[in-house]
This record gives sequence, structure tokens and C-alpha cells, in this order.
Amino acid sequence: MLKKIDTRLLRIGMYISELDRPWTETSFLFQGLLIESAEDIDQLQKLCSCVYIDSDDEPAGENVVREFGVHTINHKAGINEILRDFPRDYSYPVIVPVEQELESANQAYNVAASVFSSIWNRVRSCKNFSSSEFKSAINRITGSVIRNPDAFLMLRTLCDDRDYNCRHAINSCALAAAFGRYLGLYPDDISVLATGAFLLDIGKARLPEELLNKRGQLTMNEQQLFQCHATQSAEILSGVAGLPATVIDMVRSHHERDNGGGYPAGLDGNQIPVFARIAALIDCFDAITIDRPYKSRLAVVDALKMLMEAMGVDFQQQFAEEFSRCLGPYPTGAIVELSNDCVAIVMEQNPKHREHPRVMLLSSRGNPLEDRHIVIDLGRQTAGSTRNPLEIRTLLSTIMDGGKLKNRMLALAS
Repeated sequence: MLKKIDTRLLRIGMYISELDRPWTETSFLFQGLLIESAEDIDQLQKLCSCVYIDSDDEPAGENVVREFGVHTINHKAGINEILRDFPRDYSYPVIVPVEQELESANQAYNVAASVFSSIWNRVRSCKNFSSSEFKSAINRITGSVIRNPDAFLMLRTLCDDRDYNCRHAINSCALAAAFGRYLGLYPDDISVLATGAFLLDIGKARLPEELLNKRGQLTMNEQQLFQCHATQSAEILSGVAGLPATVIDMVRSHHERDNGGGYPAGLDGNQIPVFARIAALIDCFDAITIDRPYKSRLAVVDALKMLMEAMGVDFQQQFAEEFSRCLGPYPTGAIVELSNDCVAIVMEQNPKHREHPRVMLLSSRGNPLEDRHIVIDLGRQTAGSTRNPLEIRTLLSTIMDGGKLKNRMLALAS
């Protein structure tokens, strides 16, 4: 069982299961912490007023119903039950290969960047904006993702010199569309989900630049000010005519957490709007896999491990599992080692054989292949066209030079 205690009572040797805020908003890489030093205690006391410790050794298995706050979260509910208000029998076949879609995806990315920057500056100047200013840009993103999600998922992972908030908005929009597509949501619902993801953090435009770009740890007062952005975003969007209430609810609640440890309202479980639960996953995953002003990105493989460890705590278990399946065992943009010792980047999923995606070679036995574009369809090899088919040996926690990779990827489209 979990026991809530004041951080002034912490002692070396205690195991911290939960904080009074999401783990992803702290400097701790993974959920769960064994206190091993006075420095650990000091850092926890600076971040939190209370924490949750294990009061016994009872394991929390799959069928356990756990209580957080005043609400019980039943993790037996299936994804169909959770999404019962959203029809999800739509099928989206891949229409074009990733090489063909990359150029369209890149153009859509550039248009969206211009639109977001314009809206951000208007909000920063306390000026209004209309839905017509972003609707077309979002439609271009969702259209590209529906034709072939791998093009945008590939671009998302590549380095870019754009502002973090701009990149994060576009990436979150594309991830939301890709996840909605995977879930079989109707196009109108995908559009709503993508719109909310694009505008999740628009309230940050009202925050001081020095706070947004601070590299060190935030003070308690700074954290409280920073957390106001969710409410501010919802208030700003409430003044945009024609914007669905679902978008505003999603934006307001995307920092709520499954165990009630989020903000602004401390909602838990099924109290959190469905699209906000999805947004929480997407927001975190993208944030930790691109460079932020105060923190370098994680490799996709490490980010997925982090999300899986946080499911049932920060994120609803069913959505976390489905999101992982959506990305696949070898997500697009991930770096892998092949059975012939070559290093490659995953560039397109194989819908029928997710463990055998299409990859582009980056190096062979340590020698870079910068001027060559060797693409291998591991699925076709496995189907029997090669006597000794290549396999993926392992996912690598490697961060590549995204600028060079982006140029190589776009060269495939020409």
C-alpha cells in the first residue's frame, strides 16, 4: 500500500513510489527512487511538499485495483470501453510510400511552423486569433499522416533549428494524428485530437522568456507560474470561435495524471477527459525525444521505456500500451543494429510484419555511408527472397546528427 508522508520526514533507505507532481516534470529520469543520500532528500524537499512511499511489500499486479486520492482506477477496462463515445471502425491503408510522402510532409511542416510562430507572437502580444489561421495547416499535417504516418514520424525525430515550442506543437499534432489513425478514429475525431495537440501549450506564450528558456532547476514559485500555462491555454482557446469544447478540455487537462498527481485540478483516472489522457502521453513522449532548452533528448527506445514505467501512475495503462503498439517494436526514426553489424534507421513500418520494417543503412562495420542511400525492406527478405535474411539485432540508444539525416531522407524523395 502507498503511504503519503511529508518530505520533512524522509530518511535514507526509503523507497519513493510517487511524488505530488508528475515524475516527467522533475530531473529524475525514471519513476521510483531509492533514497541513498542526504542530497536525494534535499532535492525531493525542494521539489515536493509530500511524497508516497511503500508501506508494505505487496506487489501491484495487473488485476489490482489501486486507490489514489478519493477515486478508484480500474485498470481492467478495455480500450473499446474507454473509447466507447468515439467510433473507431475506420481503416486507413498506406496510400503512398514514405519516400514519396516525405516532401509533402516537409512542406506541411514548414507551413505549420510559420502558422504556429504567427499565433504564438499574437498571443504573446495579447492579440486574438481565429481558427481559420491554423485549420488549413493542421489539415495538411493530418492528411500527410493519414496517407503515410511514417513520413512525419521520421521528420519528427530529426534535428531542427526551430524554436522548441514550435517543434513540439507540430510534432505533437502529428503524433496525435498517427495515434488516432492507429486507433481507427473517424477523420473528424482525428482532426479534433490533432488540433488540441497543436495548441496544447499556447498559453506558454504568456510566460516570461527567461522562465521558458531557463536551463537550471525551477524554484517552487517558478514551477507554480509555469503550471499556469495549462489553464491559460484553455482560457485563450475559449475565445476562439468555432473551436470544439473537446479541444479546450483536452488542453486544460493534458497535465492531469492517472494517479491524481497532476495539475491544474488534480483529476485522476476516468475524471480526466479521454483526449487529455492521450495528450498527456503524446506531450511527454515528444518532449523527451527532442532537445529542450534545459535538457537533451532521449533516444526513442529509452523514452518508450520511461513511458512504460510510468503507465498506471502518470499515464493510463491502456493508452500507454496502445501507443507503444502504434509506434511498433522498432519505431520509425529509431536507430537499430542489424544482424550483419550494420547500423540503420527505421524509416517505414511494415503493417503485416511490424518486427521487420524498412530501414536505411547509416554505417557498415563502423564506416559511415553518408553518400549512399541503401534502403532494405526486412519484411521482403524474411518472406524468402534472401537465403540469409537480415534481422534487427537490437535497438540502440544512439542520437544521430539529425540535420544530415534530414537531408539524406529528403534526397530519397527526389
